[in-house]
Amino acid sequence: MRPSVERQFGPWDEKFQRELFESNTDASAHDIIEVDGTPAGCQWVRKHANALELVRIHVLPEHQGSGIGTWCIERLIERSAASGLPIRLQVFRTSRAQSLYQALGFQTVGSSETHLIMERAPA
Repeated sequence: MRPSVERQFGPWDEKFQRELFESNTDASAHDIIEVDGTPAGCQWVRKHANALELVRIHVLPEHQGSGIGTWCIERLIERSAASGLPIRLQVFRTSRAQSLYQALGFQTVGSSETHLIMERAPA
């Protein structure tokens, strides 16, 4: 996340970022993304009564650009279709992931100073 955080907020503050991460993260809720048995990232999806929320998806730098993130989101889209629930997420305004989400059918439905709120209706 460091490059995205620095693009959005400026210089990295390790202590602040670690405290923020620990206060906003349920490690047990994450699924580890593996490639050939090797960890390649993680994903956290919360199911709500009215939506699936993609809280977090991270692909390690050495695996980025290989289609892993797309594959994971496509599986979430299948889950959305099966459940009839839309997918919601927030993404930094400066994140390159915006174009991936748009290509996969997500639309911006709101925003804050730092994030876009995106949603994809069930197929």
